[in-house]
Amino acid sequence: TLGPDGLRHRCGPGAVEIGQAHARPPGSEAARDVLSHSPACAGDEPLTTATERGKVRVVTAAQGLQHPWGMAFLPDGRLLVTERPGRLRIVGNDGRLSAPLEGVPAVAAVGQGGLLDVALDPEFGDNQLVYLSYGEPRDGGNGTSVARGRLTERGLEGLQVIFRQLPAIDSRHHFGSRLVFDRGGRLFVTLGDRNSERARAQAELRVEQRRVP
Repeated sequence: TLGPDGLRHRCGPGAVEIGQAHARPPGSEAARDVLSHSPACAGDEPLTTATERGKVRVVTAAQGLQHPWGMAFLPDGRLLVTERPGRLRIVGNDGRLSAPLEGVPAVAAVGQGGLLDVALDPEFGDNQLVYLSYGEPRDGGNGTSVARGRLTERGLEGLQVIFRQLPAIDSRHHFGSRLVFDRGGRLFVTLGDRNSERARAQAELRVEQRRVP
């Protein structure tokens, strides 16, 4: 339905809302600064909030997702969204959800685990590589891992695990995880302390660098 602001609002669980900065044109990077998963309902007053960059108006972009966790915009404006139970979908520019994409790794969807963040390679336009962080089921428990694959019309191909948090721990808690590329093309991965390893994680806090072929 259309709200009094002339924007389309959807109501229901699993909604993804995108805030658009009034001071910047829709579709710009600044227009994507504010993201949330709170459902908006038709008929509600449009949510507007002030930020350092100007006023932001929040509109619902999609609904029907089950625990959406990570998001990454594709060059054509569509949105890759992870669902924590283990699905990766594409939200079209019209708000429609794709079927779950193929080639996603098996996940440990227990407690706070599952399919977590998603990020595009800095050279995505040339290599179509997509990176995923997720709780991976393993012998002796589970752990946070990062894998990458090439995005096709059907899903991910050539999936390769490039990082595993060790050791595996039998836990349902504190997997992390966010994926961020810096301007030099290095991938930063945040990890949880798995709850049972909180003291050790703080004592051994460090930044680790690895080269991925």
